[in-house]
Amino acid sequence: MGKATRLQEGSVYLLALLNYFFKHKKRIMKQILSAAVIIMLASFTACSPTNRLSSVTTNEAKGIISGWPAKSQEVASTIMAKYGSPNEVTGTMLVWHNNGPWKKTIIHM
Repeated sequence: MGKATRLQEGSVYLLALLNYFFKHKKRIMKQILSAAVIIMLASFTACSPTNRLSSVTTNEAKGIISGWPAKSQEVASTIMAKYGSPNEVTGTMLVWHNNGPWKKTIIHM
């Protein structure tokens, strides 16, 4: 098959593709827009902290960890006794920043 023949076949394919697009452009654009919105929402959800609290007291943190496993509660209580209330709290994690020689200490449920 010669170069000119392949070029002609490619042109015919491109014209058929463009023809299909212009006949169905409204539906195609809706699908592309829907996919873009889903991707955007997923990225915002992945990047945003979930139920994160700042500046909580030790008693508030103890209330949050009350449903954690016993060993996790024990470790969290020990760290709170040594470094005070955590800087960040979620339902499954306590975080202290710049405590002692460490940049960050995290305790997970």
